[in-house]
Amino acid sequence: MFRIQPAITSLALVLAAGCSVGSGSHARISALREASSAPRAGTPPAAAALAAPAQLGSQLRAVNRAIYSEQLVSFRYVVESLGERLEIHRVSAADVGRTLVWDLQESAYAPAARAEGPAEAIRVVLYAIDSTTGLPAAPLVEIGTIDMYPQNAMISGPQSKLTMRYVVSGRGADQTTYADFTGVDGGRECSHCARVAGWLTDGTTRVEFAASYAVVAGAVRFTATERVASQPGVLRLDATLEDSSMHSAARFMFHGDSLESRALLIRGDDGTDDGTFAVRLNGRPFLDADRDLITIMGPQNRALTPDEDVATRQLYALTYGLVEYVEMPAFLTFNCGCAQ
Repeated sequence: MFRIQPAITSLALVLAAGCSVGSGSHARISALREASSAPRAGTPPAAAALAAPAQLGSQLRAVNRAIYSEQLVSFRYVVESLGERLEIHRVSAADVGRTLVWDLQESAYAPAARAEGPAEAIRVVLYAIDSTTGLPAAPLVEIGTIDMYPQNAMISGPQSKLTMRYVVSGRGADQTTYADFTGVDGGRECSHCARVAGWLTDGTTRVEFAASYAVVAGAVRFTATERVASQPGVLRLDATLEDSSMHSAARFMFHGDSLESRALLIRGDDGTDDGTFAVRLNGRPFLDADRDLITIMGPQNRALTPDEDVATRQLYALTYGLVEYVEMPAFLTFNCGCAQ
């Protein structure tokens, strides 16, 4: 089981830093062309300045609000708490139809006395999280549910294809469905890989994605494409997770310029985090920063403008978001037997 726990608090801080920016949806982001980083012969390189940085920050903020919903954040913590109990190879027909709730006294999830979810799913109640402990905060505040629909040899028969559907919803008066995605086993062609696809929303912005992962030489590699229904274009996300490090990158086109973010997070044996964050514009360095974006060196060593700073922090959050709150929980519960 991979132990890396990316700096969720840091991501929340950079999101909060951009909260004053509107969530417009008219920025032009499109698929990154492979040759876009190399200027044509005889033409000067593009200037090291973001085109419409306020617009970029606004669009990225809208995407991040869908990815960082409190329900998906809670789901990420649920996976840490339940671990192997939700792994696709281990769940059986006896688990389906149950509802799991948090027991404050035992500080663990336990089956509820009542079954309230779909008969063919495992329902886990989601709670507001105490970010200092990574556990549901006391007193408990229910914010939603995750219904997981497993199919494996014990549930659907030995010839069934391994799949797991994840439906994240609100609770009580909040009947919003925040996410619906499905993991499918790679089959004989790839015994240690899967494809996860579906959508996320904050109730306003819908993000559609398709991500594949594979376990290669002890590391998990994700490759994803992400589309925003209300906005043009495609974002490409790539990540490699090892036992104590994460490399994550986002690439896309914005107003004719290619943008690429590269992030490295390293977790030390003492529990401290370190890392770097860099942005390339048309293949040229635009900024370099530390893991927490406390020290940022802009193009030609100039300070970023306020709009560039907001866009940078939203790009940082985007670089980690899909990996942290969708791909990693799906991997840890649907990992093709890697935990066996």
